[in-house]
Amino acid sequence: SVALENPSYVTERVREAIRERDRVYAALREHPTWQIHPSRANYHLIRTPDAARAHAGLLERGVLVRRQDSLSGLEGCIRVSIGTPAENTAFINAAQELS
Repeated sequence: SVALENPSYVTERVREAIRERDRVYAALREHPTWQIHPSRANYHLIRTPDAARAHAGLLERGVLVRRQDSLSGLEGCIRVSIGTPAENTAFINAAQELS
């Protein structure tokens, strides 16, 4: 496998994912109505006033996230995976348009 033959490539991809995860968290910490939870995974859980509305608003802006509001205790929550820098920027911009 290419990953096994190039451990430095894997290490750099992991570092980029961590940087991007932290960047998304920092950008959304000050959102007026969404509460982003710290994460050590490759996604963030975000509590919104209305998960259906947040999901639809993000979809309208070309951003796909997962609704989590059908799960017990996660009312209003969506989950966003950490993507490429461009994908994360698109998510941040779309999220900042929504309240």
